[in-house]
Amino acid sequence: IDLIRNIVQRNSLKRLGNAIINLAETGKVEDALNIQAQWKRPKIGQEESGVFPLADLSIVERAFEQSTKKPLIEFPGPLGEFFGDVMSTDSFVSLLAPEKTGKTTVLMDLAWRSVDQGRRTAFFSCGDMSQDQVILRLLPRLCRRPLKGGRFMIPKELAYENKEPKIVREPKSAPPITKEDAIKAFSSSAGADPKRFRLLTHPAGTITAKDISNQVSRWADEGWVPEVIVIDYADILGAPPGFKEKREQIDETWRELRALSTRMRCLVLTASQSDTEGYSAWLLTKKNFSDSKTKVAHVTAMIGLNMTESERRQNICRYNYVALREAEFMQDKPAYVAVAGCTKV
Repeated sequence: IDLIRNIVQRNSLKRLGNAIINLAETGKVEDALNIQAQWKRPKIGQEESGVFPLADLSIVERAFEQSTKKPLIEFPGPLGEFFGDVMSTDSFVSLLAPEKTGKTTVLMDLAWRSVDQGRRTAFFSCGDMSQDQVILRLLPRLCRRPLKGGRFMIPKELAYENKEPKIVREPKSAPPITKEDAIKAFSSSAGADPKRFRLLTHPAGTITAKDISNQVSRWADEGWVPEVIVIDYADILGAPPGFKEKREQIDETWRELRALSTRMRCLVLTASQSDTEGYSAWLLTKKNFSDSKTKVAHVTAMIGLNMTESERRQNICRYNYVALREAEFMQDKPAYVAVAGCTKV
């Protein structure tokens, strides 16, 4: 099998090299770079030949063991009960929220929970934040206090009366975070695997879903295989080449992200912006998608971030399931779970 693999890979590299040379010599440098980036190492073995589950019962055993594993990201209390095993291997989960409703904040929280729980995590920031800005936004999460210090309010209790939140907060104060505090926070979080958190930043529209898949494949070839991939966020990824219609571009982007989760046996997390009616909806539904409904078709779960103006002022967000692949699972879940936070920490 090793001899066959070497022959197939050598021939594939020859074809790639010839194609790149031909394109470069005719001035099509961008096309040459694209096919180089899209090349993947050919695989020989089980993935191509299939498996025989009736003959090899270890395949069934592995599938069962996989289904009973703990989620890759766990949560305490009612939030943990609400999410269950949604954040698991082979899953593609997206948030859905109106503009400026905390998508990046929640994605960064999920990423850091993953890192804090020992998972190898890749965070792709594909919007308007630089690397320095991402680090600075993470610091209050690590240090448990505002970047600039001062007084702030920590929520202690939350209840609802006729859809109006009633919240009890505890006042606190803290000094600003210094450079020494920042270094200590990251250093103390390193643990046994200081390279388990990988951060990449790209301006909006400059990286595609396929680029991300190719990057992750290169990491895997180097021995770094992420368990959790967080992408902030899918709607602002670059359009895939070869698709003219916007809906086709969106469908291909989300299809690629779903394929990434199954190919790498990992959890992929991202977000999408809802339509304008999402601003006034008490709970987001499948009708609140923007641009293309196929987004909902590709995810294993879509989670709504819901806020009224009153909740927004009080830093309260309600999570609900917009879609869930195992539909019967939703029957045992509450309509939503409310989370109160402090935007400064």
